[in-house]
Amino acid sequence: MQDALICVILWRWFSGAEKRPGNVKVEVLIVPLVILVTLAIDLNLIFQIAGIPPKRLLISVIAFLLGIAWVIFKLSQWAASTPDAAVKKFDVSKLAEIKPEKSIVVLPFVDISPQKDQEYFCDGMTEEIITDLSHVHELLVISRSSAMTFKGTTKKIPEIAGELNTRYVLEGSVRKAGNDLRIAAQLIDATNDAHIWAQKFSGTLDDVFDIQEKVSRSIVDALKIKLSSGENIKISERPIDNIQAYECYLRAKREMFAGTADGLKRALRDLEAGLDILGGNVLLYQGMAEADLQHYEYGVKADEETLQNAEDFTKKSDEPKAQLCRGLLSLRQD
Repeated sequence: MQDALICVILWRWFSGAEKRPGNVKVEVLIVPLVILVTLAIDLNLIFQIAGIPPKRLLISVIAFLLGIAWVIFKLSQWAASTPDAAVKKFDVSKLAEIKPEKSIVVLPFVDISPQKDQEYFCDGMTEEIITDLSHVHELLVISRSSAMTFKGTTKKIPEIAGELNTRYVLEGSVRKAGNDLRIAAQLIDATNDAHIWAQKFSGTLDDVFDIQEKVSRSIVDALKIKLSSGENIKISERPIDNIQAYECYLRAKREMFAGTADGLKRALRDLEAGLDILGGNVLLYQGMAEADLQHYEYGVKADEETLQNAEDFTKKSDEPKAQLCRGLLSLRQD
């Protein structure tokens, strides 16, 4: 009868033993203890049948110690394996899915102007909004260089956000006809491809700086971010407040990004035209320094005079990119 009981218990134990420590079953601990008790009783009966004085106390102590050893062994085994398994599962399946709560990419604005000749203006709008949002410390903003790789892409918003590991995506369009300007923008939560905010702005070219600031502030409001006084000042700053000079700067930037010899010459002409309008501007000086440095680096005009011009213009500008040019010039001179 007791042997049959042991067989039943053993069958029940092994039939439910799958996924041991990941899916712990009570019988993993209990069944061996029951078997030990049963064997202890059987051993005492065998001693009694054989005429040997029962060793109940000794057998009980041995069974008890074996039971304690079994429990300690299994508990220590699970304690050692379970945390590692949990960490491994988190690292492999969850880490790549975690996106910063307040992260955004500003995709290149699309030119929907009648003549399709305002791409430089769209790129400028994109860069200005990225710059504004970069001043917000609570917000992680994808760099312009990374955002521009998706210019003209046919990829879906969730796919772009997945590649950049960002949660929010801003996309927009610019329609410029003569002096009339219309800008549309929409903020999308890529986790569910849902619109958080969308708006259209109409005005003239003279309103472009106000519109850029409104777009940046609308994004901040939609994400429920409270700006500090310093962040408010940064977003309100306007390095160039003249629309004609601003367009000269944007055209020059476009030519510099193209990186051709003729393009760099046109960039210098545009920047000089902007300086003629304003009589002096730190952002235009920074552009001049960058253009001269590119002239030297690309071998278009690789002489000491070009380097000296670049250095002179960096001294007139406190823009971050001018500081970068200054660092490159120092390395070149060393």
